Amino acid sequence: MITDENIDEVITRVKKVIGNVDLVLPVEDVRDDPFKVLVATLLSARTKDEITHQVLPKLFSRVHGPKDLVRLDVKELERLIYPVGFYRTKAKHLKRLGEVLTEKYGGRVPDNLDELITLPGVGRKTANLVLVLAHDKPGICVDTHVHRIFNRWGYLSTRTPEETERVLRERLPERYWKDINRLLVLFGRSICKPVNPKCSTCPLNRWCLYGGKRLIREWYKLLWDQFGPQNWWPVSCERGDPRYEIIVGAVLTQNTAWRNVERALEGLCENGLLEPHRLLREDPVVVKRLIRPAGYYNQKYERLLEVSRWYLERSSDRVDMRDELLGIKGIGPETADSILLYGFDVPVFVVDAYTVRLLERHGFITRNEKEVWFMGEMVKGKIDLYHRIQEMFHLTYSDLSERERVKVFKEYHALIVELGKRYCKSRDPMCEECPLGFDIHE
Repeated sequence: MITDENIDEVITRVKKVIGNVDLVLPVEDVRDDPFKVLVATLLSARTKDEITHQVLPKLFSRVHGPKDLVRLDVKELERLIYPVGFYRTKAKHLKRLGEVLTEKYGGRVPDNLDELITLPGVGRKTANLVLVLAHDKPGICVDTHVHRIFNRWGYLSTRTPEETERVLRERLPERYWKDINRLLVLFGRSICKPVNPKCSTCPLNRWCLYGGKRLIREWYKLLWDQFGPQNWWPVSCERGDPRYEIIVGAVLTQNTAWRNVERALEGLCENGLLEPHRLLREDPVVVKRLIRPAGYYNQKYERLLEVSRWYLERSSDRVDMRDELLGIKGIGPETADSILLYGFDVPVFVVDAYTVRLLERHGFITRNEKEVWFMGEMVKGKIDLYHRIQEMFHLTYSDLSERERVKVFKEYHALIVELGKRYCKSRDPMCEECPLGFDIHE
């Protein structure tokens, strides 16, 4: 996701993509005149650029400074600025603005934020823009684009533009303050639109929290349409404990294909050993022989003993259950979360090798010889990568109820496995036939 560590690269990418955008903002036409910048910014609020462009020449043919605003009556100002949004209210503000600038500031536009925000019709957005464009001073002009985009990126989490400005003043390097409004206005109008943003062509779509979540939801629908419900975890033994069968399967599937696990589970079922008490009492030689098809049978036997004891003595608290499982030798996050999701309906997403492969091929994960990044952030080893991927899926579906998340996470995990087996193979992947589309990032 987009953080302080990668914000420089993010700004570079935004500059590159908007370099091809042919758009001039209204205030850029008058940026050398503080008075005209102030008036143009005030008029542009809640008004389309083409209308502001149309109105400004008409107004500035009659108004060259604050005294001209004083001289004209409100009705004449209304006629000159029509059809900008809220033109009647803005005409009153302009009239009063001319009086204040003339009487209090001698016709001069103040060059500090505290004084600017006291002027009629001037809020923090307008005041900051005047500081930047008219006085070449540092300011962060936060409009709807800046507020929306920084929140979509996940760089911050704020509810109002005013709160966004405060956080950006604390975090965003000052060298970007002056340009950030123009950059994100252009970016917001061409790529990161309020409605139907162009996430698929965005240069940040593998870093952006919003874009990532959107793509993950889209993938789920595509996979569901392609493969249908998977109804995982498969449980087939009528003589055993279904939850315990899931636990045993999660251990046995480590580093082996599921078809090998099925053979081992079939043998355990036939011998009545898919009950924890019975497996713990059984002759080790018998159990090892039965689970041998799953590979690493000596190690997995020891893990089965430990996890069987845990199952009989486990905590009822879900957080404690995960910690207890991870405390068992040979049980990592993937196995623990498989047990929790499929065995106990805990809403945790299971990240396996298929998931990592998919995300890497689609540009969410990048590597060099020494370092690994997920969504533009450097990660510290496999466990950190696992939890960052998991967190992304959890954030994507945080709006669902716990029951709905359990259902989605079960199906999504199984669908990704199916995709990996049929299309997104480790060798000779069938990218052109992939239901997710041929969108591979080298």
